[in-house]
Amino acid sequence: MGKLILKIGLLFCFFTMVLGLIIGNNNNENIKHVDSQYNIDGYKIKLPESAVEKNPELAFNILLTSANKNKTSFINRVTEYTVKRDQEEIDLASDIIKITYFIDDNAKTSFLSKFNPKVIKGKTEHLFNSNVFTGINKIKNVTRSDIVNGDYFIQGTDSQIQEMVLDSISTFKNQMGLTIVAEELIDDSMTLPIELIPTLDIQALLMLGALFFLCCLLIYSLLVTRDIQVLRMNGYSVLEIAWHYLLRDINAWMLATLLCLLLAKVIFSTFLMNIQLLIMLILLTAILNLIIFILLKSISFLSAKNALNYKNYDKDFFYVAYAIKIFFLFTVITSLSPLAELLKDSWRYASSFSQQNVPENSKVGIFYPLLIGKDNKDITYNTNVFFENLSQSADRIVGDKGFIIDISSYEQTDSFFDKVIKVDNSYLKNHIKVDYQDKKIKTETKDGETLFLISEKLKDRRQEIRDYYKVNYDMTITFIVISDKTKLPLYNNKKRELTGALLIEVLKSPEDIPIIKGLGGIDPLKIVLGNRSPESMYKQLKNSIDTEYLDDNLVSIVKLSDVNKVILLRQLGTFYIYLFQTLFSLSLTIFIIIQCAIAYYNQKKKIITILRMYGYSFFQTYKNFFLLLLIQNTLFILLFMATYPERLIGSFVTCLLLSMIEFVTSVIVIIKFDRVKKVEDS
Repeated sequence: MGKLILKIGLLFCFFTMVLGLIIGNNNNENIKHVDSQYNIDGYKIKLPESAVEKNPELAFNILLTSANKNKTSFINRVTEYTVKRDQEEIDLASDIIKITYFIDDNAKTSFLSKFNPKVIKGKTEHLFNSNVFTGINKIKNVTRSDIVNGDYFIQGTDSQIQEMVLDSISTFKNQMGLTIVAEELIDDSMTLPIELIPTLDIQALLMLGALFFLCCLLIYSLLVTRDIQVLRMNGYSVLEIAWHYLLRDINAWMLATLLCLLLAKVIFSTFLMNIQLLIMLILLTAILNLIIFILLKSISFLSAKNALNYKNYDKDFFYVAYAIKIFFLFTVITSLSPLAELLKDSWRYASSFSQQNVPENSKVGIFYPLLIGKDNKDITYNTNVFFENLSQSADRIVGDKGFIIDISSYEQTDSFFDKVIKVDNSYLKNHIKVDYQDKKIKTETKDGETLFLISEKLKDRRQEIRDYYKVNYDMTITFIVISDKTKLPLYNNKKRELTGALLIEVLKSPEDIPIIKGLGGIDPLKIVLGNRSPESMYKQLKNSIDTEYLDDNLVSIVKLSDVNKVILLRQLGTFYIYLFQTLFSLSLTIFIIIQCAIAYYNQKKKIITILRMYGYSFFQTYKNFFLLLLIQNTLFILLFMATYPERLIGSFVTCLLLSMIEFVTSVIVIIKFDRVKKVEDS
């Protein structure tokens, strides 16, 4: 039975290596395929910013008309980082990339040949194990959002491009009254490669599977030492023994794998692989055959020399196995600690659900999640500008249906004077209506002045605060004193409200700060839902969202009380990738644990039988085994924490989990063999 378990472990390690090669090769082929399409052979054209601001449709049509006049191909490529959407259903846990190529009738064969014929006819291409969705559309179907955010390419000869550019410049000047030179149209800078979202990649498990395979193979070979001795004494060659025990199975497994791959390639056209993968798999099989032969040849040689006392060289081998296992566990923990950190964050979000039963949080919503959408160029070149532009548009969209409260300065600084809460007039009208003398607050200020609300405790420090802001921020401040008992609702999922010594800045304009930062529950802009659902509010704002061309960034409104649930849901999208990788690592580890336990039992079974016959308890009999586990686990915990101090929490959680798994698994294996031995003795 022990040998069968070890052979199953070898099979699992073998398929881990094979799967690592297959998935790794598939990922590389997917990247090459997408990059090949993304790298358009042509001149990149950029619309002048002044033209885009005035009339992007006109600027676009001028370029298109000029390209058609010169019989050159005009291509608009739009890259959108988004989530899966099916009509009104949104999968917030999914992150995908949509690449759309808008082409005209002059598109070159060299460009179209990169695509599947079904894609050219209008279908979307989605490769196996890829988050990229590729489509081709007619350029007449382009939208204003695609015009503003797209990349433009002209395919043609140098003379055609030069003629087209000169023609476009004169047209721009005449129709738009702009001052343009040729350099404003031709973009000679390098086109940024597409940044793919991480997908399933277990190529790292290739090395892990190989190491585990060698360890399993060594343990298995030592357990069949006696059988090898008997077969050699009966005239069997090492090659025949190796074929009987392992080579036959290894080669059969690989042959089945190759047949399955070829079948998958025929059935699934979206599964990409190349001849290099087949060569690597055949090479892997040859290497494993050679290693198995050399190992069994060595064991045969040693067993022949020690036929009368074969234990001389392997009686304490299991101690070496446990020392080797420390290295394997170290490798596994390295791959599992990101999952532990993710689980820790997920637990924090999940455990905070009970803290979100705050009535006001269920009546307020935010735009979440914030997606890059088609604005990836803005994100790449200047993230701050992206958020500023997005914030201005979002303020126009929400209008009087929202308010602003920003606590980022309050939470991120230790300086008393900078711990300021920023609010707008809409917030004040609903939450702070009177000062400490119960007089109605008037927020009007003189030009150049900024209104601060301060608690009674701080009214004697007004001059100190005024001087600080004048020196450091060149701000002229006027004060209104509010009661120390004033409660300030924060509308976030960390703290419900603040009281006491408060500094509150009243914003004159939403443009004073970015009101959308993609931070979930602590974004400054809040939307008043009242008794309406987030979905109905989003529908009400949809026209304004479309008018501002933000339908690719602002895809949903979420109740403030539900933000952590959505964050957890999006975390789970990454979680599934980690989980798939973890299952392999964990399964390999369990097989190593089982094999080491079997090796211990086989080496110590005589003394174990004697102790059990004389009435020793289970834990008394196996106390040395459990001491060995304790020493091993202590060593690898200390080793990992010393190597990765920045992952202290993740490593501790993972080490503790693996220690428990090893203890339980080892006990189950030993009990199983202990019972089998009792049955045999009876």
